[in-house]
Amino acid sequence: MKTLLHILCIGIFFQAQAQTDTTNTLKSDKTTFIDTIEEEELIESALGLKRDKNAISTAYTVVESEDLVHANTSNIIESLSGKVSGLQIVTKRDGLKAYLRGGTRSLYGKNEALIVVDGIVTDGNFLKAINPNSVKSVNVIKGANGAALYGKDGGNGVLVITTKGSFKKKNTVPKSINKLKLYKGSLKVKTHKNKASYMKIYASAKSAQDAYEIFLDQKETQEKNPAYYADVFSYFIAWNAKDQTKAVLNNILQLEPNNVELLKAMAFQLEAVKEYDLAGSVYLNILKLRPKDSQSFRDLGLIYAETNKPQLSFDLLNSNLYDDLDEALSSSASNEIISMQQISRKEVNHLLQNNTVMNTEKLEESQIENAKYDLRIVLDWNRASADLDLQVIDPLLEICFYGYPKTQIGGALTLDVKDTYGPEEYTLRNAKKGDYYIKINYDNAVDKKEVPTFLKITTFKNYGKSNEEKAVKVIRLNKNRGDDILAKITV
Repeated sequence: MKTLLHILCIGIFFQAQAQTDTTNTLKSDKTTFIDTIEEEELIESALGLKRDKNAISTAYTVVESEDLVHANTSNIIESLSGKVSGLQIVTKRDGLKAYLRGGTRSLYGKNEALIVVDGIVTDGNFLKAINPNSVKSVNVIKGANGAALYGKDGGNGVLVITTKGSFKKKNTVPKSINKLKLYKGSLKVKTHKNKASYMKIYASAKSAQDAYEIFLDQKETQEKNPAYYADVFSYFIAWNAKDQTKAVLNNILQLEPNNVELLKAMAFQLEAVKEYDLAGSVYLNILKLRPKDSQSFRDLGLIYAETNKPQLSFDLLNSNLYDDLDEALSSSASNEIISMQQISRKEVNHLLQNNTVMNTEKLEESQIENAKYDLRIVLDWNRASADLDLQVIDPLLEICFYGYPKTQIGGALTLDVKDTYGPEEYTLRNAKKGDYYIKINYDNAVDKKEVPTFLKITTFKNYGKSNEEKAVKVIRLNKNRGDDILAKITV
């Protein structure tokens, strides 16, 4: 099996195309403020610093207030349309995006231009609230040289917006973009209990062996019901009876060897109880069934990291970092592809931080980043047809979701993904102490005899640090639609 796996990885590596990373942490430009030059000869640059026009070696365009107002539009991004060559405005599921021709255009991170308002990095969703009349000027920095001012995050170009009302305090957000998305509902964590009628008979079992005998008796009558297998396997996992669990697993693999949704549900639960070898066997079967699915490579790669196989783990995870950019962006699944690159890159770098002796010649230098976070939450699920949205409520009660993917305290959510098994991810580099609630909104049409939707919620405190804490929680959804708080993590 290892030989087959090795060949799969090699095939991907030969097709890899080097790309430039654009997701490293924003780097401050520490150029000293030049206050001796006349105001009209200065333009707003990195983090609000004013730079001499002649000192900036990259292409730039300055759009003044009167040109923006003349456009008579409702937001500043739309006002720029047609006024800067190479600027494209796109409305996507997660809001307005600005793209500048000549950027590095990496598949692995954000491809849109970096947007800075009075020194604070923001996005198109915030800009919808800014009236063009309140803007003094917009400096559009084109080309990869934007990275010289902002690090790699500026590689796709930068829009530096200066409002007429400057900050009164350093790092204060203007009122126009300081409208927090506050959660106003209940913060009670919901318990999901399995109410399937076929599980009632197991209440009579006084031991795991008794339960296994019931399983053998019912196996024929439930032969064409994969939902039954998923629920029974969960039942034996809860018993913590390894022998019976393995026996049930072997039976199910014989009866439903090609049911990816069922295999994933079982692998999640094995992972949650740290039965990594068994989980790895199941994930390997999934990889054979879905060899073109990047999630298959990621799942198995993460298990290999847990079973002290860092090189195999690296090979699988690193293979997710390379793809054809133009093909990805033209695809309806572009969010899914880009999100997978962002998440896999963190996991590759996490692996590098914990394993110094590995062959990393297939890793582009541009993929290396700081993968240390106070809080990291990842959501995976077993049904590609389920539409699930990860949401996180922080101690300020600000809610981070696909329409509001960046919070004031620094929380960040990956792109909303659909028609896939996930993942979606929330990260926070410097966490405020308090409770964080993990919430999902879901549309989950499942027939009674189909495999139920199982969620795997993986949480990390101090991700990538010496005191890292990891927890895996698996939840079975009972309803077809819902809006539930599923877990709480305290930092």
